[in-house]
Amino acid sequence: MGLMVDCLKCISSACCRLKIEVDIKEYNRLIEVGIKDKMITYTDIFLKQNVKYKNKRKELDEMHKDIFAKVIKDDNGNCILLDSKMECSIYNNRPKVCKDYKHSRCKNIRD
Repeated sequence: MGLMVDCLKCISSACCRLKIEVDIKEYNRLIEVGIKDKMITYTDIFLKQNVKYKNKRKELDEMHKDIFAKVIKDDNGNCILLDSKMECSIYNNRPKVCKDYKHSRCKNIRD
């Protein structure tokens, strides 16, 4: 089993470029942290292309509840939650997928 990544000490991990998806429960938790503008829901993505379903938001949200939203990437493809030092700006409140990320996967992804 790989070591857990300490994002505060990372020098060149690949996790900062992964797709970070969260369920509806974690999405709501992250909104409380103040990063709603750094995420987009899959319902919003769908409705941008299918405006005629705008009155079906509740049903669409329920349909997407397990993979509800994703963290937006910056222009370089990095997680938008990284600060200028490439450290997680919400480290203590980061998504579960980030907390669970195994260090041993970084080399394989970079390669």
